[in-house]
Order: sequence, then structure tokens, then C-alpha cells
Amino acid sequence: MNRTEQLEHAVAREIKEETGMNVSSIKFNRTSFYEPSNVLMCNFTAFVENDSDFCPNEEIDDYSWFTYEEARKYIRENSLAAYFLNAYLDGIQDEK
Repeated sequence: MNRTEQLEHAVAREIKEETGMNVSSIKFNRTSFYEPSNVLMCNFTAFVENDSDFCPNEEIDDYSWFTYEEARKYIRENSLAAYFLNAYLDGIQDEK
């Protein structure tokens, strides 16, 4: 993130740089303080215009696509990633 950059702009820029995909909308989810590195983690969901543009750069070591159910099943339990994922998925289920 650049010093004067808004978080939403940083999300869109990083996605474009690392995947080649253009973000069409971004939704803020939540934050969590990560004690081990003294960092405030900010979690967003980004929707892209066209996922066929996906072209990962060298910063991406590995990737897989998951359904919501598979994501819940395979995410590391009790991790910060699981906290963010489950909060997001619980929220979209509440919207239905």
C-alpha cells in the first residue's frame, strides 16, 4: 500500500498487479488486530469483471478455486483467514 493510497484502491491495484484481473466492486468485511506482527488486518471481498483474465504473476506461488463449502472445509481452523472467511460467508447467508 502506498502512503496516501485508500485501502480500496490498494486492493484493486494489488489484484490487477498480481492476477491481471480488473476489480468491478469491493466490499469491506471487517478488521482484526494481528498481535504477532503488530498489524491491523483489513479484510475485503473484491469482485472482478472477468475471471478469464486471470494470469498470476510471480508473487503467487500456488492457487486453487473453491466453492463456499469447500473453502470452509479446507481453511485452517482457528486461523485469521478462517475468521475472515467464515464471517463473510455467514454474512452472505444471512442476506439470503
